[in-house]
Amino acid sequence: MDWFLIISSGIKIAVITFLIILPLVALSSLAERKVSAFIQDRIGPNRVGIPMTLLGAKKDIPFFGLIQPMADGLKFILKEDFTPKHVRKFYFWLAPALVLVPALLTCG
Repeated sequence: MDWFLIISSGIKIAVITFLIILPLVALSSLAERKVSAFIQDRIGPNRVGIPMTLLGAKKDIPFFGLIQPMADGLKFILKEDFTPKHVRKFYFWLAPALVLVPALLTCG
């Protein structure tokens, strides 16, 4: 019975994390951009839409910046990990961790 409670609690936490918290992170990033655009008196992230002009239409379909988090996620997924050929990959990836771990341990 105890294992069932532990597993069901883990599943509930995972569902809450992936269905509620992660989308809120993307939307809070969008809200931060819009507020900073308002404060700086400039146009915010409202340019992301479906480019219908490529298909011969006169206007694009605007989404008022609501697709910006998806565009950011797609950009993050498609980014290339660049490792120079003349370096040893293990040390190239280990060096930032060696700097970051002691800094994070002090926050403990």
